[in-house]
Amino acid sequence: MYKSVYEHEPPPLSAPVTANGGRLAGRLLSILKAVRACGETATLTQVVQLTGLAKTTVHRLLADLQELDMVSRNGECYRLGTAVRELAVSREEQHTRYLRYALKPLLLPLYEKTRYVVGLGVQHRNTVRFIELIYSEQYSPMIGRLEKPVPLLESAAGKALLAYPPVQYAPGPGRRGGAETLAAKSSLGTELARIRSRGIALDERDARLGLSAAATPLFGPRGQPLAALSIGAAPEVFDLARGCALLRNAGPHARRILQRTPVATGYPWAGSG
Repeated sequence: MYKSVYEHEPPPLSAPVTANGGRLAGRLLSILKAVRACGETATLTQVVQLTGLAKTTVHRLLADLQELDMVSRNGECYRLGTAVRELAVSREEQHTRYLRYALKPLLLPLYEKTRYVVGLGVQHRNTVRFIELIYSEQYSPMIGRLEKPVPLLESAAGKALLAYPPVQYAPGPGRRGGAETLAAKSSLGTELARIRSRGIALDERDARLGLSAAATPLFGPRGQPLAALSIGAAPEVFDLARGCALLRNAGPHARRILQRTPVATGYPWAGSG
């Protein structure tokens, strides 16, 4: 089974729209707004009624927009095209989508070799969010919880990212005293140093899901961690040594993929170079 994210559709307008002064840009914009205002699809007649433009003008401009992939046509119905929907996606979402498509080939063989839950996680503020998951029916009941953002320190994937700069963690306010806070920071520093040494973060038993997990960071062209590749399974079937070996083999492969793709250098975490 596969989970997809970022299927983005712009929200419909609540009121009719009118042409903007007869200028070409205004006419094109009013047509796009009219198509959106109709919801899922719009007919030529509906667009004409909403814009107040001549039918021949609307038909001609819709054809121009179709060539630019700004609208698509199915029979007599029009809908917003891929080019428009992509404009509504944030820069972070664009890079996240790219990472899913570029790195998914790493997840599939890992799943085939282990039949574990295999995930691709990225940092979102102080959490890790899985943008791709592959799993068997056995693990279906718990996937809903795994799809929710998890604090960085509470998952192997989150700690794998946190161990490498420039990923940062800003803990929330707490009631612990100074000495206890320093001890916690020292313990965390030791754990992150251990992760950097072996290249793998471990979570012997996830308290939320009851899974054993391991994760490795995947680095971009500038050495920045872009994502974490994670595997997890029930503790009684989780083969830690084999899982770690597979993750270590996947790391260099991921870096070669990302180095071949210039868009990775524009990822929000990338340095100035």
